[in-house]
Order: sequence, then C-alpha cells, then structure tokens
Amino acid sequence: MALHPRASRMTLNDGTVLELPTGRLLHDRTERDVGDAMAYNGDGDLLAVADGSGRILLYDGTMRSPRGVLAGGEPEGADGTPAPVTALTFSPDGRTLAAGTQAGGIRLWDIPSRTMIGAPLPTSGDRVRTLAFSADGDSLHIQGSHTRPRTRSLAPEQLVAELCTRVGPLTPGEWAAYIPDEDHRATC
Repeated sequence: MALHPRASRMTLNDGTVLELPTGRLLHDRTERDVGDAMAYNGDGDLLAVADGSGRILLYDGTMRSPRGVLAGGEPEGADGTPAPVTALTFSPDGRTLAAGTQAGGIRLWDIPSRTMIGAPLPTSGDRVRTLAFSADGDSLHIQGSHTRPRTRSLAPEQLVAELCTRVGPLTPGEWAAYIPDEDHRATC
C-alpha cells in the first residue's frame, strides 16, 4: 500500500483508494492487482506503481488518470527479462524515482523526462525491500531481504571523492582506454 503524503488517502495494491481517516472508498480498481510496490511523490499528485513485469506505471495522485510508463533498463532476470520492481521511492523534490528490484538492482529515473539516469546502481544482489532518499536527496538508503541497511551517496562531488579514494587519478593511458572521446584532464 502507499500512504498519501498528507495522510488524506491510502492506495492499496489492488488499486483501491480510501479516504483517511474515515476509510470511505474513493476509487475502486479491484479488477486486478496493480503491483507490489507503490510510492507517492512529495506533493501527492503522482503515484508510481510497479506492475510486476519490471515496468513502473505512473498515475495522478487519485489513480484515476495514467501519466506514463517507465520501462527499460538492464534485464536482470535469469531469462533476460526485467526483474520485478519490489521497492519505490521519490526524491524529496519529486524529480527522481528510485526503483529496487527482486534481483537486487537499483535504477534511478528522471521523472520530468521519463528516462533512466545512468546505469543501474551496483548492489550486493539481494532483493531490495525498502528504499528511502535522505532529506537533501544526496543519498539513498537501501534495505535488502538479507542485508543490513546501507546508504549510497548520489551527490556527484561525493561520488568523485569516493572514486578518487579508490582508484586515484587516471593516467593519460588509462584515460585514453576508458574515456577515448574526451581530452585527458586531471581527475583528482
């Protein structure tokens, strides 16, 4: 289920929308399960719903009008199909959606353009159960089925610092091998 940010309504995984605190039925879509993972953006005017096939359906906050579909990314299933999405969360500004999968992958989506941001984030491979952005949106908190909670930095300057700590500056030869279309420059 997903709780509206102002706690004015709750959406169940069968598509039913209830008014809170009365429990009055606002919208009934019980013809099928809509998905196992759902999340409202901070304004409550957009609801992301994982449909079980690796796609994420976007609806208005009342779940009455479709707003788009997020599909694509790296196949993660053993048969080459996208792994089902098991966790969703919006960034505080509502511009980014993080989606964790049954196969342990995490994809970031730019909501205004409906495009995936970069490659899937590397993880331990454990099924993603819960995701949450930090209040500033610069980190993503991740909980797996069998792994302890961890935090992944998303801020570009923090990622550069982490990379420099791990591998150091790229030599001109390494630069040419990994970034052949750009002129060499100091990286750390």
